[in-house]
Amino acid sequence: MVLKSKRDRLHSVLLWPFAKVSKWLLRALLWIYVSIALIDPLDQIFHAKSALFLMVVALWLIRLVLGYAEGGRRVVWAGVIGVGLIIPLEATLVGLLSGRNPVVGMRFNALEIFLILFLILVIECEKVDLAVILIRACALVALIEIGITIIAITSPLLYALIYEFTAIKQTAYLSRESDRFGFGIGSFYYKTSATMILPLGYYVARLFRGSTLGFTDFMLSLLYFVALVFSGARANLVAAIGVVAVFALGKIRRAFGTVSSAVALVLMIAIAAGLYVPTLIDPAERSNAVKLGHVASYVSEFDRHPAYLIWGEGADTEFYSAGFQQRTTITEVTYLELIRNFGIPVSMILLAALLWPLSMLLRADARAAGLSYLAVPYVAFVFMAGSNPLLLSTTGMLLVVSIWGVALSIKTRTIEYPDPQEDPLCLSA
Repeated sequence: MVLKSKRDRLHSVLLWPFAKVSKWLLRALLWIYVSIALIDPLDQIFHAKSALFLMVVALWLIRLVLGYAEGGRRVVWAGVIGVGLIIPLEATLVGLLSGRNPVVGMRFNALEIFLILFLILVIECEKVDLAVILIRACALVALIEIGITIIAITSPLLYALIYEFTAIKQTAYLSRESDRFGFGIGSFYYKTSATMILPLGYYVARLFRGSTLGFTDFMLSLLYFVALVFSGARANLVAAIGVVAVFALGKIRRAFGTVSSAVALVLMIAIAAGLYVPTLIDPAERSNAVKLGHVASYVSEFDRHPAYLIWGEGADTEFYSAGFQQRTTITEVTYLELIRNFGIPVSMILLAALLWPLSMLLRADARAAGLSYLAVPYVAFVFMAGSNPLLLSTTGMLLVVSIWGVALSIKTRTIEYPDPQEDPLCLSA
Protein backbone atom coordinates (compact mmCIF):
# COMPACT_ATOMS: atom_id res chain seq x y z
CA MET A 1 0.00 0.00 0.00
CA VAL A 2 2.90 2.35 0.84
CA LEU A 3 4.56 1.66 -2.52
CA LYS A 4 1.26 2.21 -4.32
CA SER A 5 0.73 5.50 -2.48
CA LYS A 6 4.23 6.71 -3.37
CA ARG A 7 3.73 5.67 -6.98
CA ASP A 8 0.42 7.56 -7.16
CA ARG A 9 2.02 10.68 -5.67
CA LEU A 10 4.92 10.49 -8.14
CA HIS A 11 2.44 10.02 -11.00
CA SER A 12 0.50 13.10 -9.83
CA VAL A 13 3.65 15.23 -9.55
CA LEU A 14 4.85 14.25 -13.01
CA LEU A 15 1.49 14.94 -14.68
CA TRP A 16 0.60 18.08 -12.70
CA PRO A 17 2.20 20.46 -15.26
CA PHE A 18 0.24 18.74 -18.06
CA ALA A 19 -2.98 19.25 -16.10
CA LYS A 20 -2.46 23.01 -15.97
CA VAL A 21 -1.12 23.37 -19.49
CA SER A 22 -3.86 21.22 -21.02
CA LYS A 23 -6.54 23.21 -19.18
CA TRP A 24 -5.15 26.47 -20.57
CA LEU A 25 -4.72 24.94 -24.03
CA LEU A 26 -8.31 23.66 -24.09
CA ARG A 27 -9.68 27.13 -23.39
CA ALA A 28 -7.36 28.68 -25.95
CA LEU A 29 -8.52 26.20 -28.58
CA LEU A 30 -12.15 26.98 -27.75
CA TRP A 31 -11.48 30.69 -28.22
CA ILE A 32 -9.82 30.07 -31.58
CA TYR A 33 -12.55 27.66 -32.69
CA VAL A 34 -15.38 30.08 -31.82
CA SER A 35 -13.61 33.01 -33.48
CA ILE A 36 -13.00 31.10 -36.71
CA ALA A 37 -16.56 29.72 -36.70
CA LEU A 38 -17.88 33.30 -36.55
CA ILE A 39 -15.57 34.65 -39.26
CA ASP A 40 -15.59 31.62 -41.58
CA PRO A 41 -18.89 29.76 -41.03
CA LEU A 42 -18.58 27.53 -44.11
CA ASP A 43 -14.86 26.87 -43.55
CA GLN A 44 -13.94 28.31 -46.95
CA ILE A 45 -11.21 30.72 -45.78
CA PHE A 46 -9.12 29.03 -43.07
CA HIS A 47 -10.20 25.40 -43.60
CA ALA A 48 -9.61 24.81 -39.90
CA LYS A 49 -13.02 24.43 -38.22
CA SER A 50 -13.24 20.64 -38.29
CA ALA A 51 -9.62 20.21 -37.19
CA LEU A 52 -10.07 22.64 -34.30
CA PHE A 53 -13.29 20.96 -33.17
CA LEU A 54 -11.60 17.55 -33.17
CA MET A 55 -8.63 18.97 -31.25
CA VAL A 56 -10.93 20.41 -28.58
CA VAL A 57 -12.84 17.14 -28.15
CA ALA A 58 -9.68 15.01 -28.23
CA LEU A 59 -7.92 17.14 -25.59
CA TRP A 60 -11.02 17.06 -23.40
CA LEU A 61 -11.23 13.26 -23.67
CA ILE A 62 -7.56 12.96 -22.68
CA ARG A 63 -8.16 15.17 -19.64
CA LEU A 64 -11.29 13.17 -18.83
CA VAL A 65 -9.42 9.83 -18.95
CA LEU A 66 -6.60 11.23 -16.78
CA GLY A 67 -9.10 12.52 -14.23
CA TYR A 68 -8.44 16.23 -14.80
CA ALA A 69 -12.06 16.93 -15.76
CA GLU A 70 -15.34 15.92 -14.16
CA GLY A 71 -17.34 13.14 -15.76
CA GLY A 72 -20.56 15.05 -16.20
CA ARG A 73 -24.12 13.95 -15.48
CA ARG A 74 -25.46 10.79 -17.08
CA VAL A 75 -28.65 12.49 -18.21
CA VAL A 76 -26.59 15.10 -20.07
CA TRP A 77 -24.50 12.40 -21.73
CA ALA A 78 -27.65 10.55 -22.79
CA GLY A 79 -29.26 13.71 -24.16
CA VAL A 80 -26.19 14.79 -26.10
CA ILE A 81 -25.63 11.33 -27.60
CA GLY A 82 -29.30 11.03 -28.51
CA VAL A 83 -29.74 14.47 -30.09
CA GLY A 84 -26.18 15.04 -31.24
CA LEU A 85 -25.48 11.63 -32.76
CA ILE A 86 -28.37 9.16 -32.98
CA ILE A 87 -30.98 11.55 -34.44
CA PRO A 88 -28.77 13.04 -37.19
CA LEU A 89 -27.31 9.61 -37.96
CA GLU A 90 -30.82 8.16 -38.42
CA ALA A 91 -31.87 11.13 -40.57
CA THR A 92 -28.70 10.79 -42.67
CA LEU A 93 -29.43 7.11 -43.30
CA VAL A 94 -33.02 7.95 -44.28
CA GLY A 95 -31.63 10.55 -46.68
CA LEU A 96 -29.25 8.07 -48.24
CA LEU A 97 -32.03 5.52 -48.71
CA SER A 98 -34.35 8.12 -50.25
CA GLY A 99 -31.87 8.79 -53.05
CA ARG A 100 -32.70 12.50 -53.02
CA ASN A 101 -29.26 13.82 -52.20
CA PRO A 102 -27.67 16.54 -54.34
CA VAL A 103 -25.94 15.53 -57.56
CA VAL A 104 -22.59 16.56 -56.06
CA GLY A 105 -22.98 13.77 -53.52
CA MET A 106 -23.60 13.31 -49.80
CA ARG A 107 -21.77 15.80 -47.59
CA PHE A 108 -23.02 14.63 -44.16
CA ASN A 109 -23.74 18.24 -43.13
CA ALA A 110 -26.37 17.23 -40.55
CA LEU A 111 -23.92 15.02 -38.70
CA GLU A 112 -21.31 17.77 -38.67
CA ILE A 113 -23.82 20.33 -37.39
CA PHE A 114 -25.31 18.21 -34.60
CA LEU A 115 -21.94 16.88 -33.42
CA ILE A 116 -21.30 20.42 -32.14
CA LEU A 117 -23.70 19.53 -29.32
CA PHE A 118 -20.91 17.41 -27.82
CA LEU A 119 -19.38 20.71 -26.73
CA ILE A 120 -22.12 20.74 -24.08
CA LEU A 121 -20.24 17.89 -22.39
CA VAL A 122 -16.93 19.71 -22.78
CA ILE A 123 -18.10 22.95 -21.20
CA GLU A 124 -20.01 21.19 -18.42
CA CYS A 125 -17.15 18.88 -17.45
CA GLU A 126 -14.52 21.62 -17.77
CA LYS A 127 -16.62 24.44 -16.25
CA VAL A 128 -16.03 26.64 -19.28
CA ASP A 129 -18.33 29.61 -19.89
CA LEU A 130 -18.86 29.34 -23.64
CA ALA A 131 -21.48 32.11 -23.54
CA VAL A 132 -18.86 34.64 -22.41
CA ILE A 133 -16.43 33.44 -25.09
CA LEU A 134 -19.12 33.83 -27.75
CA ILE A 135 -20.19 37.24 -26.44
CA ARG A 136 -16.65 38.60 -26.63
CA ALA A 137 -15.71 36.90 -29.91
CA CYS A 138 -18.80 38.36 -31.61
CA ALA A 139 -16.99 41.71 -31.59
CA LEU A 140 -15.15 40.39 -34.66
CA VAL A 141 -18.43 40.03 -36.56
CA ALA A 142 -19.61 43.48 -35.47
CA LEU A 143 -16.39 45.15 -36.60
CA ILE A 144 -16.48 43.31 -39.94
CA GLU A 145 -20.13 44.27 -40.53
CA ILE A 146 -19.67 47.94 -39.65
CA GLY A 147 -16.23 48.25 -41.26
CA ILE A 148 -17.34 46.85 -44.60
CA THR A 149 -20.48 49.01 -44.61
CA ILE A 150 -18.33 52.10 -44.10
CA ILE A 151 -16.02 50.96 -46.89
CA ALA A 152 -19.06 50.50 -49.14
CA ILE A 153 -19.95 54.15 -48.60
CA THR A 154 -16.45 55.62 -48.86
CA SER A 155 -14.73 53.32 -51.37
CA PRO A 156 -17.06 51.42 -53.75
CA LEU A 157 -14.11 49.88 -55.63
CA LEU A 158 -12.54 48.39 -52.49
CA TYR A 159 -15.98 47.27 -51.38
CA ALA A 160 -16.51 45.46 -54.68
CA LEU A 161 -13.25 43.58 -54.20
CA ILE A 162 -14.11 42.65 -50.61
CA TYR A 163 -17.58 41.54 -51.55
CA GLU A 164 -16.30 39.44 -54.44
CA PHE A 165 -13.94 37.65 -52.03
CA THR A 166 -16.65 37.03 -49.40
CA ALA A 167 -19.11 35.90 -52.08
CA ILE A 168 -16.62 33.34 -53.39
CA LYS A 169 -16.05 32.13 -49.82
CA GLN A 170 -19.84 32.15 -49.20
CA THR A 171 -19.60 34.19 -46.00
CA ALA A 172 -21.75 37.19 -46.98
CA TYR A 173 -24.70 38.26 -49.08
CA LEU A 174 -25.25 41.57 -50.86
CA SER A 175 -28.82 42.85 -51.19
CA ARG A 176 -29.45 45.94 -53.27
CA GLU A 177 -33.08 46.02 -52.16
CA SER A 178 -32.33 46.20 -48.42
CA ASP A 179 -31.05 49.76 -48.40
CA ARG A 180 -31.60 51.02 -44.85
CA PHE A 181 -29.79 54.35 -45.26
CA GLY A 182 -30.62 55.60 -48.73
CA PHE A 183 -27.04 55.48 -50.04
CA GLY A 184 -27.92 53.10 -52.85
CA ILE A 185 -25.44 50.47 -51.65
CA GLY A 186 -27.95 47.94 -50.32
CA SER A 187 -26.78 45.89 -47.34
CA PHE A 188 -23.85 43.64 -46.55
CA TYR A 189 -25.27 40.65 -44.68
CA TYR A 190 -22.57 38.58 -42.96
CA LYS A 191 -23.86 35.05 -42.47
CA THR A 192 -23.11 34.91 -38.75
CA SER A 193 -24.53 38.36 -37.95
CA ALA A 194 -27.53 36.89 -36.10
CA THR A 195 -25.22 35.67 -33.31
CA MET A 196 -24.67 39.30 -32.30
CA ILE A 197 -28.09 39.26 -30.64
CA LEU A 198 -26.48 37.49 -27.64
CA PRO A 199 -23.85 40.17 -26.86
CA LEU A 200 -26.44 42.87 -27.58
CA GLY A 201 -28.68 41.39 -24.88
CA TYR A 202 -25.73 41.02 -22.50
CA TYR A 203 -24.55 44.62 -22.75
CA VAL A 204 -28.01 46.21 -22.90
CA ALA A 205 -28.92 44.31 -19.71
CA ARG A 206 -25.76 45.66 -18.07
CA LEU A 207 -26.54 49.13 -19.40
CA PHE A 208 -29.99 49.25 -17.80
CA ARG A 209 -29.17 47.41 -14.59
CA GLY A 210 -28.30 50.40 -12.36
CA SER A 211 -29.17 54.01 -11.75
CA THR A 212 -26.38 55.32 -14.01
CA LEU A 213 -25.42 54.43 -17.56
CA GLY A 214 -22.02 52.80 -18.00
CA PHE A 215 -20.02 54.26 -20.88
CA THR A 216 -18.43 50.94 -21.90
CA ASP A 217 -21.76 49.11 -21.81
CA PHE A 218 -23.37 51.91 -23.82
CA MET A 219 -20.69 51.86 -26.51
CA LEU A 220 -20.76 48.06 -26.85
CA SER A 221 -24.56 48.04 -26.93
CA LEU A 222 -24.42 50.65 -29.67
CA LEU A 223 -21.76 48.66 -31.55
CA TYR A 224 -23.88 45.52 -31.74
CA PHE A 225 -27.14 47.34 -32.41
CA VAL A 226 -25.64 49.29 -35.31
CA ALA A 227 -24.00 46.15 -36.69
CA LEU A 228 -27.31 44.28 -36.64
CA VAL A 229 -29.03 47.18 -38.40
CA PHE A 230 -26.23 47.46 -40.98
CA SER A 231 -26.70 43.79 -41.88
CA GLY A 232 -29.92 44.81 -43.62
CA ALA A 233 -31.75 41.66 -42.48
CA ARG A 234 -35.26 42.48 -41.29
CA ALA A 235 -35.23 39.73 -38.66
CA ASN A 236 -31.97 41.14 -37.25
CA LEU A 237 -33.46 44.63 -37.07
CA VAL A 238 -36.73 43.54 -35.45
CA ALA A 239 -34.93 41.30 -32.95
CA ALA A 240 -32.43 44.04 -32.01
CA ILE A 241 -35.22 46.57 -31.44
CA GLY A 242 -37.20 43.98 -29.47
CA VAL A 243 -34.26 43.16 -27.16
CA VAL A 244 -33.58 46.84 -26.43
CA ALA A 245 -37.30 47.49 -25.91
CA VAL A 246 -37.71 44.68 -23.37
CA PHE A 247 -34.85 45.91 -21.18
CA ALA A 248 -35.92 49.55 -21.60
CA LEU A 249 -39.41 48.63 -20.40
CA GLY A 250 -37.89 46.87 -17.41
CA LYS A 251 -35.94 50.02 -16.58
CA ILE A 252 -39.04 52.20 -16.95
CA ARG A 253 -41.00 49.88 -14.68
CA ARG A 254 -38.36 50.00 -11.96
CA ALA A 255 -38.03 53.78 -12.18
CA PHE A 256 -41.62 54.93 -12.77
CA GLY A 257 -43.92 51.98 -12.11
CA THR A 258 -46.06 49.50 -14.01
CA VAL A 259 -48.47 52.06 -15.49
CA SER A 260 -45.66 54.03 -17.11
CA SER A 261 -44.10 50.86 -18.57
CA ALA A 262 -47.53 49.83 -19.95
CA VAL A 263 -47.96 53.21 -21.64
CA ALA A 264 -44.46 52.96 -23.10
CA LEU A 265 -45.22 49.46 -24.38
CA VAL A 266 -48.37 50.66 -26.17
CA LEU A 267 -46.43 53.51 -27.80
CA MET A 268 -43.66 51.15 -28.91
CA ILE A 269 -46.18 48.74 -30.44
CA ALA A 270 -47.99 51.57 -32.23
CA ILE A 271 -44.75 52.95 -33.70
CA ALA A 272 -43.51 49.51 -34.73
CA ALA A 273 -46.87 48.67 -36.30
CA GLY A 274 -46.84 51.87 -38.34
CA LEU A 275 -43.27 51.41 -39.55
CA TYR A 276 -42.94 47.67 -40.16
CA VAL A 277 -46.29 45.85 -40.24
CA PRO A 278 -47.19 47.05 -43.77
CA THR A 279 -43.92 45.61 -45.07
CA LEU A 280 -44.18 42.43 -43.00
CA ILE A 281 -47.60 41.53 -44.43
CA ASP A 282 -46.92 42.62 -48.00
CA PRO A 283 -46.80 39.41 -50.10
CA ALA A 284 -45.17 41.27 -53.00
CA GLU A 285 -42.16 42.34 -50.90
CA ARG A 286 -39.10 40.42 -52.11
CA SER A 287 -38.21 38.66 -48.86
CA ASN A 288 -41.85 37.78 -48.16
CA ALA A 289 -42.30 36.47 -51.71
CA VAL A 290 -39.31 34.15 -51.33
CA LYS A 291 -40.53 32.78 -48.00
CA LEU A 292 -44.09 32.32 -49.30
CA GLY A 293 -42.58 30.40 -52.22
CA HIS A 294 -40.75 28.15 -49.77
CA VAL A 295 -43.91 27.55 -47.72
CA ALA A 296 -45.95 26.69 -50.82
CA SER A 297 -43.26 24.22 -51.90
CA TYR A 298 -43.22 22.57 -48.45
CA VAL A 299 -47.00 22.19 -48.55
CA SER A 300 -46.75 20.64 -52.01
CA GLU A 301 -43.94 18.32 -50.88
CA PHE A 302 -45.89 17.10 -47.85
CA ASP A 303 -49.04 16.70 -49.95
CA ARG A 304 -47.22 14.44 -52.42
CA HIS A 305 -45.33 12.54 -49.71
CA PRO A 306 -47.39 12.54 -46.47
CA ALA A 307 -45.03 9.96 -44.96
CA TYR A 308 -42.41 12.74 -44.70
CA LEU A 309 -44.51 14.20 -41.88
CA ILE A 310 -43.77 11.04 -39.87
CA TRP A 311 -40.11 10.21 -40.50
CA GLY A 312 -38.99 13.00 -42.79
CA GLU A 313 -37.32 13.03 -46.16
CA GLY A 314 -33.93 12.63 -44.57
CA ALA A 315 -31.03 14.91 -43.77
CA ASP A 316 -29.03 16.57 -46.55
CA THR A 317 -31.72 15.84 -49.16
CA GLU A 318 -32.88 18.42 -51.68
CA PHE A 319 -36.25 19.41 -53.10
CA TYR A 320 -37.56 22.02 -55.51
CA SER A 321 -38.50 25.33 -53.87
CA ALA A 322 -40.47 27.99 -55.68
CA GLY A 323 -38.84 30.52 -53.34
CA PHE A 324 -35.42 29.99 -54.91
CA GLN A 325 -36.90 28.61 -58.16
CA GLN A 326 -34.44 25.74 -58.02
CA ARG A 327 -33.62 22.63 -56.04
CA THR A 328 -32.12 23.27 -52.63
CA THR A 329 -31.11 21.43 -49.47
CA ILE A 330 -32.03 24.26 -47.08
CA THR A 331 -34.36 27.25 -47.08
CA GLU A 332 -35.03 30.31 -44.95
CA VAL A 333 -38.04 28.67 -43.25
CA THR A 334 -36.10 26.68 -40.68
CA TYR A 335 -38.83 25.02 -38.66
CA LEU A 336 -40.59 23.63 -41.73
CA GLU A 337 -37.16 22.49 -42.90
CA LEU A 338 -36.80 20.53 -39.66
CA ILE A 339 -40.07 18.73 -40.38
CA ARG A 340 -39.00 17.95 -43.95
CA ASN A 341 -35.69 16.53 -42.76
CA PHE A 342 -36.74 14.74 -39.58
CA GLY A 343 -40.55 14.45 -39.51
CA ILE A 344 -42.91 15.90 -36.90
CA PRO A 345 -42.13 13.54 -33.94
CA VAL A 346 -38.35 14.08 -34.05
CA SER A 347 -38.82 17.80 -34.81
CA MET A 348 -40.84 18.11 -31.59
CA ILE A 349 -37.93 16.55 -29.68
CA LEU A 350 -35.49 18.98 -31.29
CA LEU A 351 -37.73 21.96 -30.54
CA ALA A 352 -38.08 20.82 -26.93
CA ALA A 353 -34.29 20.64 -26.67
CA LEU A 354 -34.04 24.09 -28.23
CA LEU A 355 -36.51 25.62 -25.76
CA TRP A 356 -35.49 23.75 -22.59
CA PRO A 357 -32.91 26.38 -21.51
CA LEU A 358 -35.72 28.95 -21.32
CA SER A 359 -37.45 26.95 -18.61
CA MET A 360 -34.22 27.02 -16.61
CA LEU A 361 -33.47 30.70 -17.20
CA LEU A 362 -36.89 31.74 -15.88
CA ARG A 363 -36.59 29.81 -12.62
CA ALA A 364 -36.06 31.50 -9.27
CA ASP A 365 -32.45 30.30 -8.92
CA ALA A 366 -31.60 31.76 -12.34
CA ARG A 367 -33.10 35.10 -11.27
CA ALA A 368 -31.14 34.94 -8.02
CA ALA A 369 -27.94 34.35 -10.00
CA GLY A 370 -28.69 37.31 -12.27
CA LEU A 371 -29.07 35.14 -15.38
CA SER A 372 -32.76 35.40 -16.26
CA TYR A 373 -32.05 38.26 -18.68
CA LEU A 374 -30.34 35.82 -21.08
CA ALA A 375 -33.81 34.50 -21.91
CA VAL A 376 -34.45 37.71 -23.88
CA PRO A 377 -31.66 37.45 -26.48
CA TYR A 378 -32.19 33.69 -26.66
CA VAL A 379 -35.90 34.09 -27.47
CA ALA A 380 -34.89 36.67 -30.07
CA PHE A 381 -32.44 34.17 -31.59
CA VAL A 382 -35.12 31.46 -31.73
CA PHE A 383 -37.37 33.96 -33.50
CA MET A 384 -34.61 34.95 -35.94
CA ALA A 385 -33.78 31.30 -36.62
CA GLY A 386 -37.30 30.76 -37.94
CA SER A 387 -36.50 32.81 -41.05
CA ASN A 388 -32.75 32.28 -41.16
CA PRO A 389 -30.88 29.04 -41.90
CA LEU A 390 -28.28 29.93 -39.23
CA LEU A 391 -29.86 27.52 -36.71
CA LEU A 392 -29.08 24.54 -38.95
CA SER A 393 -25.38 25.36 -39.00
CA THR A 394 -22.40 24.83 -36.73
CA THR A 395 -22.32 28.53 -35.81
CA GLY A 396 -25.98 28.61 -34.85
CA MET A 397 -25.52 25.49 -32.77
CA LEU A 398 -22.67 27.20 -30.92
CA LEU A 399 -25.11 29.79 -29.58
CA VAL A 400 -27.54 27.04 -28.54
CA VAL A 401 -24.70 25.14 -26.84
CA SER A 402 -23.58 28.26 -24.97
CA ILE A 403 -27.07 28.85 -23.55
CA TRP A 404 -27.35 25.16 -22.63
CA GLY A 405 -24.08 25.56 -20.77
CA VAL A 406 -25.50 28.49 -18.81
CA ALA A 407 -28.71 26.60 -18.02
CA LEU A 408 -26.82 23.52 -16.80
CA SER A 409 -24.58 25.47 -14.47
CA ILE A 410 -26.89 28.11 -13.01
CA LYS A 411 -26.07 27.21 -9.42
CA THR A 412 -22.29 27.36 -9.90
CA ARG A 413 -21.85 30.60 -11.84
CA THR A 414 -18.68 32.58 -11.19
CA ILE A 415 -18.67 34.92 -14.20
CA GLU A 416 -19.78 38.50 -13.56
CA TYR A 417 -23.24 39.10 -15.01
CA PRO A 418 -25.69 41.93 -14.40
CA ASP A 419 -26.25 42.51 -10.69
CA PRO A 420 -28.69 39.89 -9.30
CA GLN A 421 -30.12 42.58 -7.03
CA GLU A 422 -31.08 44.67 -10.06
CA ASP A 423 -33.10 42.20 -12.13
CA PRO A 424 -33.14 43.59 -15.71
CA LEU A 425 -36.46 41.86 -16.44
CA CYS A 426 -38.19 42.79 -13.17
CA LEU A 427 -39.12 39.10 -12.79
CA SER A 428 -38.36 39.18 -9.09
CA ALA A 429 -40.46 42.28 -8.45
